[in-house]
Amino acid sequence: RLAQEAFVPTAGVRATVQGLQSAAAAQLNGTEVDVIEFDQATQCFNVKIVVTGEVVALKRESLAPSTGLTAPGEAAAVAAAAAAVAAAAAVAEQEAKECAAESQVTNGESSCCAKKT
Repeated sequence: RLAQEAFVPTAGVRATVQGLQSAAAAQLNGTEVDVIEFDQATQCFNVKIVVTGEVVALKRESLAPSTGLTAPGEAAAVAAAAAAVAAAAAVAEQEAKECAAESQVTNGESSCCAKKT
């Protein structure tokens, strides 16, 4: 507990999200974030989620010292892998649409899908 009280998030520091309770927010617990700035108006820290790049606002008590589980290189690799999976899914979806369109044009007798499998 003393380590948490001594932790002062500042711009450029990596931290770990903790203690979020709502179902939607709790999924961020344990996530590594980079502190961007403190917003005086909201009394929250704007932080960037390491893996996704999404920026969210969190209270000080929701930030703890980084666990070191997500190093910057690891985050980049995870993001690249996620992008590759999304790209492959988009290609597969487009091929399925093209196959379905070709099947409709030829009254269902297309061999489009058979060729691509």
